[in-house]
Amino acid sequence: MNKVVPWLKSNWIIVVLSVLILASLPTALYFSSKMNRNLRESFQAQVKADEQAIAANTLQYTIASPIPGIADVEHRGPANQVLIDWFAQQRERIRGEAQQVWAAAAELNRAGHDLLMNGLFPAPPPGADDRVARADFISRYLALPDEFMRTLKAGPPPDSAALVAMLSEQAERRREQVISQIGQGELPKEHLERIIAELAALRRAEYRRRAEEINVYADRTVFRDVPAYSADQLRDPPTLAYCWQWQEAAWVMQDLVKAIAAANASRSASENGEPRPGVYGSVVKRIIGMRVVEAETPAAADSESGPRRSSARPGLVATNPAISLTGRFNSPDNQLYDVRLAQLEVIVDTRRLPILLDAIAATNLMTVLDLDIEQVEPAADLLEGYDYGPDHVVKARLIIETIWFREWIVPYMPADEKRLRGVEEPEKQPG
Repeated sequence: MNKVVPWLKSNWIIVVLSVLILASLPTALYFSSKMNRNLRESFQAQVKADEQAIAANTLQYTIASPIPGIADVEHRGPANQVLIDWFAQQRERIRGEAQQVWAAAAELNRAGHDLLMNGLFPAPPPGADDRVARADFISRYLALPDEFMRTLKAGPPPDSAALVAMLSEQAERRREQVISQIGQGELPKEHLERIIAELAALRRAEYRRRAEEINVYADRTVFRDVPAYSADQLRDPPTLAYCWQWQEAAWVMQDLVKAIAAANASRSASENGEPRPGVYGSVVKRIIGMRVVEAETPAAADSESGPRRSSARPGLVATNPAISLTGRFNSPDNQLYDVRLAQLEVIVDTRRLPILLDAIAATNLMTVLDLDIEQVEPAADLLEGYDYGPDHVVKARLIIETIWFREWIVPYMPADEKRLRGVEEPEKQPG
């Protein structure tokens, strides 16, 4: 103890500093811990701020698909000028291609579809006699079957009354020839059978001659939308709205006739490789009937109990798969096109039926929605003069959807028809 005190007195600075050092350790530990926490919180705040800054600069890159049912091309990532430019270029390229497709489709839809008569649609000129104009239109409409028959190179089978008269005359002539040779009043059985066989061969030859003269059996009555009377029988011409319905029906029939003519241009070949003439070489042997019918418009399509529509982004028309194969239908929401259905019943070469289906699709915006096939007894039809040739044939009943773009039709459409269909007129720009 005596030695410690003097040492402390002589080394008091060391003692004081040692005490201060020992006392500062807890304090230093406290402050260093607090500084570490503050630094960590500051760093975390900076990281979060950086993440938010990066998120704020993240873009959704999208290329909308122009085809329903095909997914959009999407990519989410930081703003990148190279990506921005690439997606913009692709959108512009697809937009240009879509416009080209639309222009081609519109041209196909419009081509060859002229008004039957100018000066009637959408309304006669001021001061014109509306009744006279409508009567003139009806005269032209009633003449359509003759035009269609020429296009198709169509005609009916041989006239049965004229054929019976010709065969009767030939039978009497042959009877007189035989009697003059054998000198008897009554024909022997063998001579009678020979004459009957000759008459049957003559009738068959007449059927064949007629089948080679035309490409398809038809008469004006097969065009069911054209009334079976003349313009002179009309006391009062139909209204303008009725005339418009006939104008649209005329366009549909024109396309069906064009498709049948195109199919029949593909001739089948005989055994020697030569194209078969007339009906024998045609795909469509006989037209039984064609008519235009109203397309279904689902009144309850928007209700919970009605059929569900498929979704469609702005600019695309919603479809309803419960309606048909394509799902297309008329509605006030559809300002792009109108749907008209056609029924076609024909006798067709079984093996070459796909040629007719392809011709329908190639002629205009037409789709076969339904096809029913029924067996045919050629021998029974032959008794009525219909000679289809050696090909196997069937009766085909088709339901065909036709699409008509309003882009070119609306300018012709009467005002009442526009209101009925809910046509939205473009707003006039102030002059």
